[in-house]
Amino acid sequence: MGDRQFQCFSIPSTSNQTNFMTREPDYLWMLTFSFLSFMILFSYTQSFADDAATDVTESTLIVPYTGSILKGPLKFPLYKGKGFEYFTAGVGLEERQVTYPSYPVKLILVQDGGAFLSNVAITVHQLDGPVTFDIPATHVEGPWVFLNIPTGTYVLKAMNSQQQLIEKQIDVVNNQQKIIHLRW
Repeated sequence: MGDRQFQCFSIPSTSNQTNFMTREPDYLWMLTFSFLSFMILFSYTQSFADDAATDVTESTLIVPYTGSILKGPLKFPLYKGKGFEYFTAGVGLEERQVTYPSYPVKLILVQDGGAFLSNVAITVHQLDGPVTFDIPATHVEGPWVFLNIPTGTYVLKAMNSQQQLIEKQIDVVNNQQKIIHLRW
């Protein structure tokens, strides 16, 4: 077999027995272990990301607008998942003059002092049902967030860009729109 050498090492034990393993050379064992650890972590992370990506789909909400500033419809990203949908608006005068679909919840995001906010991360969790979802800050392009969610009791958590958290519990009732101001 040539001049091939194998190294032995012992694994510490609490008894007087010594365990030996033979390997060729030491770094291959460490490299293999590192690679396998990475692959397990990567596949777990990838499957989680795939699940999250398939939970929410994006389409376009088209809202008619006939105001004096702009002629023609306004378009907004509409995000849909199992049991919920949402979109954001309220940027500019024309978006504040439009009549939107009647969703059960309208969040108004404002900074203390009255300035509107966007880029707020929001979590919606139904206490008495299966609906739970996150709205990434990148989806919140305007200060108005419209939520189409089923009747029930929810906890809303919203975090602004300064990592300040607001938590509110709301009750969603049939045929009533709740307007909720979240003020930092």
